[in-house]
Amino acid sequence: TIGHQPLAQLLKLTAERAAELACESTPPKDAYRVEGLANILWSYTVMEYNPGLPCLKPLADAVERNIHFFYPQGLSMTMRSFATFGFVPGPRLVELLEHRILETLEGFNSQGVCNVLSAYATFSTLGVKVPRTLLD
Repeated sequence: TIGHQPLAQLLKLTAERAAELACESTPPKDAYRVEGLANILWSYTVMEYNPGLPCLKPLADAVERNIHFFYPQGLSMTMRSFATFGFVPGPRLVELLEHRILETLEGFNSQGVCNVLSAYATFSTLGVKVPRTLLD
C-alpha cells in the first residue's frame, strides 16, 4: 500500500463492481481468476473497509461455487477477511471451506494457518464452532 486512502465513493463503486463480478454466470476457467475473489476481499481487509453485505454475500456465493479452485493462500485470506468483517458464511460454505482447507493443508504456511485459526476464533464469538477435524 502507498498510504493513500481512496475516497468513499470509489470504495463504494468498487464494492458494487466486485459484487457484479462475483455474480457473473460464466464460471472462471482457472484458479488465477478465482483467487482474484480472495484478493478483492483481502484488499478491503487491508484497507479496513467493510464493503457490506451487498458485496460480501455475492462474493461468498462465488467462493462456494468455485471452492475447488482455491489454494491455501486464497482460503486463508478469504477466511480472515470474512472474520474481519464479522461476516459468517452460510453453513454449506463453512463446511466446504473446512473440507478444502483439510484437502490443501500441506500447502499452508504459518501465516495461512494463523489466518484460519484467527478467523475461527472470531467466528466462535459469532456462534460458529471450530471444526474438530482442524484441531485434531
